[in-house]
Amino acid sequence: MDCDVEASAGEVVRLASTPGEGRLPLADGRSLRLSGLDIETVRVPELSGTDAILLADAGLDRHGDLRGDLVVEGESLAERLVAAGAARVRPAPPDRACYATLLALEASAQGAAFLKALIAGWPEISAAAPLRQWKRPVYAVAFGAAAAVAGIEPRPAIVAYLQAFCSNLVSAALRLMPIGQSDGLACLAQLSKTLPSLADALELVPFDDIGAAALMVDVFSMRHETQYTRLFRS
Repeated sequence: MDCDVEASAGEVVRLASTPGEGRLPLADGRSLRLSGLDIETVRVPELSGTDAILLADAGLDRHGDLRGDLVVEGESLAERLVAAGAARVRPAPPDRACYATLLALEASAQGAAFLKALIAGWPEISAAAPLRQWKRPVYAVAFGAAAAVAGIEPRPAIVAYLQAFCSNLVSAALRLMPIGQSDGLACLAQLSKTLPSLADALELVPFDDIGAAALMVDVFSMRHETQYTRLFRS
């Protein structure tokens, strides 16, 4: 479906019950799969009896379901779920028009969670103007703004960001691999030795040159998303 379609072009429907297996049952007997989302990750709140506007492609998919989106209280349900971390973006070929919008919301979900943690623990930082100018910043932007408001210089902020990233990787490895806490700390200690020099190099990179090209990470992420058991939404 085209993500730019106006809600006024849709059909008013009523949701029948709590969804199962990523499908949204409608009161008229039809069922809907939300475009652009991995149905195995969708966690929809209780919406039984809720009226919504259906924006769907013509015809049914190979499963006999409609494919599209619902506008609930003026808001896209697919976008709401992704922004809340309640669904993972995984568009089928017909959903490509929605990919950029949904992926941007998924990227900002972690930043929104970081801001929520700031509000709970450091309200004086979260209330500062630099952090109030973005409604849903990506995590790196939220972290950088928080560090600036807290008076942390760029280099120690970069080292702390990298340290947290490495810690997350090691934490994931402890759950997935047969290694213990001691080995995990040893891995983290070795990784930490490279962080000061990496931070020095990163401070010299022009803003326009910042980017990433980790092709094998992308390949393994694609393999990860189809595994039977997954720890994360990546």
